[in-house]
Amino acid sequence: MAYDKRLKGYVPGAQFVPRVIDDSASAYLHLLNQNHERAHYIEELALAYAHTEVLQVPDRTIRPEVLRPLLKACREDLCLECEYHA
Repeated sequence: MAYDKRLKGYVPGAQFVPRVIDDSASAYLHLLNQNHERAHYIEELALAYAHTEVLQVPDRTIRPEVLRPLLKACREDLCLECEYHA
């Protein structure tokens, strides 16, 4: 992990290998949901998740290279332009 001064947080470096969860979107979203569920009992989590809502959706396979830019845009308050194909 490398510290990004602009973000004031850590980002995965070139040699980063996940050890706690795999790099699937469903694992990441599941982890977020677990934290969201615990937020009612842990004050620091409640503050961190006060502005979020976790929706229950069917499990989808999302490649990390697709999800990462979406999460980055959300964190940096950027606009997203996307198309949907059914």
